[in-house]
Amino acid sequence: MGLHTDYDLMQQKRKLGDALMHRQERVVSRLGKGTVMMNWLTSGRCRDIAFLLVGGIVASVLGGTVIAIIVVNVTSTTEKTGYLSIHPMDLTPMSSGIDYAIEVNGALRLSDGRCASTGINLPQGAKVVSLLTVFTAAADTATNPSVALVRNNWATDGVTYLVGRGFANTSGTRKSVSTPVPANLSIINNAAYSYSFAVCLGTGDWFEGVRITYRYKTAGD
Repeated sequence: MGLHTDYDLMQQKRKLGDALMHRQERVVSRLGKGTVMMNWLTSGRCRDIAFLLVGGIVASVLGGTVIAIIVVNVTSTTEKTGYLSIHPMDLTPMSSGIDYAIEVNGALRLSDGRCASTGINLPQGAKVVSLLTVFTAAADTATNPSVALVRNNWATDGVTYLVGRGFANTSGTRKSVSTPVPANLSIINNAAYSYSFAVCLGTGDWFEGVRITYRYKTAGD
């Protein structure tokens, strides 16, 4: 009785295996006829994802369901807004012998009429919109704060100011001032230009930072 039962079980397993193989052959045949299309990307990450999904595909095939995975490359045409913040600690004095200090609250002080600067990098093709400057100008100073957003021509070393602006004194009051960038100078071209930011301060002035607003479609150089 035990041998007979074991034999029956073996026969049932063999029939089930034959049925599954037949179903797989039908699925492969349908795939070959183009009923189901799979479009795999060649990137490593997509291949990893594809392999992770194989188990689910096989399970669905064995269960009688055929799944098509279609991967579509999508290029966004929507502009996004980005921000580049420049902290006082990013800046380097532009000449030696400058008396300067950076307070714990993130404010930069320089000798009267002296400047500090830093190079910047923005995405290729980005459109620079504006420059937001946060500063405090003393009431009794001969030199008011000023900022500059500059590009240098790689080939000629020519200098163009995207922004060059001075600010009136604020009687010691903290201010945030936005300066627009002209449309004809706003497009970033890293192949032709390098870019930098500079700030100059008078005695008693404080610089607390700049935020550059730009729009972009791609995030790379």
